[in-house]
Amino acid sequence: MPNEAVRLFLFDFDQTLSVIHVFKSLAGWPKQVSLPKPHASSEPGQVLRVEELSRDVFIQEGGFPAMAFGGPERVQQMANLLQSLQDAGAELVICTKGFVGTAQICLGRLKLLQHFSQVYGHIGETYGASDFDKEAAVNFPPGLQSFLGEKRQAEWSSKDSLAKSLMRQKGLKSHEVVLVEDDYEDSDIYIGLI
Repeated sequence: MPNEAVRLFLFDFDQTLSVIHVFKSLAGWPKQVSLPKPHASSEPGQVLRVEELSRDVFIQEGGFPAMAFGGPERVQQMANLLQSLQDAGAELVICTKGFVGTAQICLGRLKLLQHFSQVYGHIGETYGASDFDKEAAVNFPPGLQSFLGEKRQAEWSSKDSLAKSLMRQKGLKSHEVVLVEDDYEDSDIYIGLI
């Protein structure tokens, strides 16, 4: 392998950037961080729920996102790491099986979103909708609209296919791309794995 720097890092979101599984916890799945009801399984519902939990339950600095990322000290460590990767000339992208909006609001509230050129994930009601989700879709606050994902951010079928597509678009070789992932089943990509 040539001695070339990694030029693209694809980061998973849940339990890779965050310390908890944000999607599953907000959706109320068993064996996750227990959050008060209502639970949310749609993108608008989860974005709204992050705001509500930050206002009503996790009222410390950074709110729910800070808790999900392990607290202010870990958030600062994450910011330092991401900045150092960018300073070395790498592009940073998120690819999550969770929602674009959930990742974007958490990262945005922690001032970490600025480090990523793109967030890829699911949008809308991919995993169904509770009564809370249905209400959130009808009465979604305009001030949170910018966090919701767009169709182009959900046009991928697997992390492997997205990585290959980005490599082609950017003219990169496999040794110039790394997937940072906590799930071994998503690590069958032929690119590097941390």
